[in-house]
This record gives sequence, C-alpha cells and structure tokens, in this order.
Amino acid sequence: MLVEFSVENFRSIKKEQTISLLATKSKEHPENLIAYSDSSKFNILRSAVIYGANASGKTNILKALENLVYFILFSTDLKLEQKIPSYKPHKLDNAYHDQPTKFQIEFIGPSNVRYRYLIHFTANEVIREELLFYPKKQEAILFSREKGKKIKFGNYLTGRKKNIEAELLPNNLFLSKAANSNLEHLQKIYIYFLETFVFKMKDELRFTGVETTRKMTDTTDSSFSDKVSLFLKSVDTGISSLKVVKTEFKDDAFFDSFPKDMPKHIVDDIRTQISLRPMTSHRLYDNDNEVGMIDFDIAEESDGTNKLYSLSSDIITALLNGSVYVIDEIDNSLHPHITEFIIKLFNNPRINKKNAQLITATHDSSLLNPNLVRRDQIWFTNKVRNGSTELYSLVEFNKDEVRAKTPYNDWYLSGRFSAVPVIDKNVYSIFEDCDSVQ
Repeated sequence: MLVEFSVENFRSIKKEQTISLLATKSKEHPENLIAYSDSSKFNILRSAVIYGANASGKTNILKALENLVYFILFSTDLKLEQKIPSYKPHKLDNAYHDQPTKFQIEFIGPSNVRYRYLIHFTANEVIREELLFYPKKQEAILFSREKGKKIKFGNYLTGRKKNIEAELLPNNLFLSKAANSNLEHLQKIYIYFLETFVFKMKDELRFTGVETTRKMTDTTDSSFSDKVSLFLKSVDTGISSLKVVKTEFKDDAFFDSFPKDMPKHIVDDIRTQISLRPMTSHRLYDNDNEVGMIDFDIAEESDGTNKLYSLSSDIITALLNGSVYVIDEIDNSLHPHITEFIIKLFNNPRINKKNAQLITATHDSSLLNPNLVRRDQIWFTNKVRNGSTELYSLVEFNKDEVRAKTPYNDWYLSGRFSAVPVIDKNVYSIFEDCDSVQ
C-alpha cells in the first residue's frame, strides 16, 4: 500500500510536492479507509483523485511516481556513463537545470511492514539513496548511501553487501543491484515494486487493450475471460459475450522492418494485436424480434468500450491482488456514472478485500461528491506564477467553510479551490473584426 509520495525538480514540479494517502481523523466514509494493523490511528485511503487545469501538473505527479518505480525496476540495465532516463528536471528555472531530482516514497511492504525509501539523482549519477523501515514501530536503517562515501548498512541487512557495493555503478540504484544479486531482504522490496504498481498513462502506446487480450488467452486462468466479459456486460455496453480469435501471422519480414532500437515490449504488443483479435457478441434482431447473435471486432466498438476493455484487466487484477493502480484521466471517453462505479469498486471493502488503491487524475468534477469521497481523498494541482506545479488537498481549506456536506463540485467549478483554467478573453479578438480565413 502507498502511504505517501514526494517529488522535487521533475518536469513542471520545482519545489517539493507531496501526495499523501494517510487518512486524517475525519469521520467521513470510514469504508474508504484501510486500517493498518500496526496502529488503530494509522489509516490509509483506498483512493485519491487529482483535479486541475490542463498543463497544471496533474499528470506529472503520476509520472513522477511511475518514473521512481521504473528507475527501481530497470536501474541495473544502465551501463557505465549512460544517462538516467528518469532525470527530467524543471526547465522553467535555470537554477534547477542541473539540480538533483528527488523522490521519496513511504509504503506498506512485505510482511505488512512500513518502509521509507528516497533517492536523489542527476542525469549521470545517484547522489543519495536511503531505505528505512519500522520493524518494531521504531525507525531502523537498512542502508544509506551518499555520493563520495561508503554505504552505511544497518544491522537488519545481512548478506554480501560489500561485494555488491564494489560492483555498483554511479547510475545504478543499490536497491536494484542488491535485489538482482539475490540479497534476500532487498529482493522482497524489489518484487513489491514489480508486482504492486500498475500504471496507465494517457500517452502510452500500450493503452490498447493488449494486456487484457493476453490475460484472456492465459491458459493458467481460464476464468479470466469470463470476468472481463461480465465486467463489460455490467456497465451497459450491450455486449453479451466476449472471446479472442487467434490468427496465424508468419510474416517475420514485417517485424524485421521495424527500427532496431524499438523496445521489445512494443514489438510484442503489435504482434499480439495482429495475431489475437478480441471479438464481442451482440444480440441480433429482425424487425425487433431477437433472431440470434452477431460478432463485432473490438475495433468496431466505441472509444468508451475500447477503453473499458483496456482497463478491465487492470481493474480486475488490482482488486484481486491488492495493487496500487495509477491511471491518468480515468474519465476520458467514459460516462461519469462509470467512473463513479470504478471509484466505488476500490472504496468498497467488501469488493476490495486485498486493499488495492486507486490514484487518478481526472476532469470529471462529478466525482467531487461528498457522498462518494472524503475531503482527504481530493487533491488539486495549480500552476503558480513561475509556471511550476503546486499540489494541495481539500483538507487544507478552512474546515469552518468547507464542510463534509459542501457541494465540492460547484465550488471547484466556480474557482473557489483554484486549480481551474483562467480564460483570457483577449482571444475574442481573433474572431472580431476579422475576415474569413483563406
């Protein structure tokens, strides 16, 4: 479970910004909380929604978390002198162009133990890296690394630490290197990041449903196809059933024509899309009399149905496995009732038995509903005067003014929480006193 995430000097984010899923003491919607067994006062939110104007930095908060996880998982792939891909400093202030990016994450990891991990890095090297945990409610160090110094190891970390340190490159993370060198404790942390976090960003080429298609054809779980079919049927898509049709595609020359540096997972996605075609079945009528069924290729379905097909495997898997599901613009192509339905799935402890979490950026203001979410589940991004992103929660507003039954939606759209676009009416001059465009 994610407890808190902080980021500094990443894309539009200049100064440190923090999103917290640590619940306040509010009595609103207790069902939206996960009770951490370590303390009855330590409750974690099941979901969080981020609002803001276009280009205000909503996506960058999510991308920062994605880049932290990506760096952990693929750090050991970097060779000597290779640039660190996750280094994307703030560009609107010259003073930040060569300063470190800073990530810090607090999470409930293996064996239900709380951890805190931080990294500071530039384009070429890791400046600082530290992993702490709370095995007996007191903070203890696993390791602490600073540029130019020997790594400090805590008593809890055993194994061939010194040998791994000697082989560590400046652009590698010790956590990743140690995990891939079979250091057991850190191996468990690495696997946590590998298996827990699922990202769906709006600009990803892979946002095409290929993962759902693969899982539907996975022979180890023959019931998964039925789960996806039921999910799509339940949201009024008109689909009666769903299947995947396999076709042979033997033209390897087609794939040989791709650029040599194209990532393998993208090539695999394209191969899957060509050889595995999802087909939906709908009722067929003759003069309003039902006469049978007719099949559609998934490409013939609406954008909303295609998005639901793409999201279905992630949502089902996250809820069954207890994942942290991070999705950008969940409302894109979906009706507000469906986005509300998805939020409710994650907030429902009877459905969400494994304590999965949903974090999403959205423009769907209908979710700003005090009957659906708590104040501490609502976040805003605002672009300040210098062009950088400011992140803040609804709980930061005066409690005497913003109450549990306040119409958050109306107040947000009216600008009372900021985080809305300011339209410059000078744009009208484009259309006034102008001839037609040739």
